Amino acid sequence: MNALFHTPLSAPALFVGKVDATHERTTPCPRTLEQAFGPAAVGGVIVPLPEPAHLHRAADTALYIVGVIGIGAALVFNNFQ
Repeated sequence: MNALFHTPLSAPALFVGKVDATHERTTPCPRTLEQAFGPAAVGGVIVPLPEPAHLHRAADTALYIVGVIGIGAALVFNNFQ
């Protein structure tokens, strides 16, 4: 926010040395994968997720019926408002 509005200093600015300002930058700075995400990013092990179990036909039918009832209720209550 300070970069948008010019604010005069109450005292003259003094050069006090070099500072590592990579954390204060608004533009990206080049880093290695390990610097950006830690050591686990390079040597990490990818574990695949198991296949999702398919719902039974009764559960599919129940979800369909509940959806139709929900849409019907929404249409009925929407007409009363």
